[in-house]
Amino acid sequence: MSNSPLVTIGVPVFNAEKYIIQTLESIYFQTYKHIEIIIVDDCSTDNSFNIISEWIKSSGCNWLLLKNKENLGVTKTSNIIFNLANGVYFQKIDADDIMKSSKIDRQVQLFEKLDKGIALIFSNLALVDQNGSLTRENYFERIGYSNDLSTSNYTDLLKSNFIPSVTVLTRSEVIRKLNGFDNELMYEDWDMWLRIMEAGFGIYYDKEVTAYYRIHNESMMLNVKNKIELNNTLYKMFKNRILINNKIHKDVVIEKIKNAAIYSFVLNDPDALIKIKYTLMINWNLKILFYYCLALMGFKHQVLKNLFTLNKFKKL
Repeated sequence: MSNSPLVTIGVPVFNAEKYIIQTLESIYFQTYKHIEIIIVDDCSTDNSFNIISEWIKSSGCNWLLLKNKENLGVTKTSNIIFNLANGVYFQKIDADDIMKSSKIDRQVQLFEKLDKGIALIFSNLALVDQNGSLTRENYFERIGYSNDLSTSNYTDLLKSNFIPSVTVLTRSEVIRKLNGFDNELMYEDWDMWLRIMEAGFGIYYDKEVTAYYRIHNESMMLNVKNKIELNNTLYKMFKNRILINNKIHKDVVIEKIKNAAIYSFVLNDPDALIKIKYTLMINWNLKILFYYCLALMGFKHQVLKNLFTLNKFKKL
């Protein structure tokens, strides 16, 4: 064990009482044993903290369990975990996902053989439903990614976050050099993968299934309440990259900003006008001008939608 590199596994938790035991057990049964576990509960309003505390006691694990004094969100909580991490490698797992018992062992062995310029390993994964049962759906088909993952590149990553977070193991020193996750974003993982590549480091895809991603309606990404904040994250992520000089990359970035700005109008985001105005400044076109005029005059998406529906019925 003394010759094995330490791996930190971090678990940010918020209202995960239904699934957290399976997540903890998937960590406990890892075949790789030189691991430290840091769990931070982000002021859950359910019984998550007590469930975790009792599970740790009954299992006899020497795991660190902390609780935030206030709800900070997954990104800030992830940074709290990472700042406490001592591992050579870092794994973050959400409190509703599951790792195969061989995941950490397999990926550490891969890292030890790979060039030091590889900072991130990700893999294939399987999908499970809210009951933990396997589904037949393919993850990459689900997100609409059909390119060759073994030759995945920066342009692909700009277009789509095809790297599933639960499958990722990273070199801690690289995340540290990049000053951790961006606290202003909800997609803290996608932004980190991009920054790793922008800093000149490589990523490596392993075809082996190493984890299980849970699909359920209570997840952060599927929660309707989070739509405006998630869209804000997309807007900020790509606005941060507007100075990219490569024409192909810049075209992708501008398209992402444009779509996020328009969607902010659809979501009735209070800051929609600001986003659309900025987009018009960097990419003048009639579609953006149309939405800018609507937002400037105070129109709301739902009002327009109702008008179009009413006209449709009048024609019938």
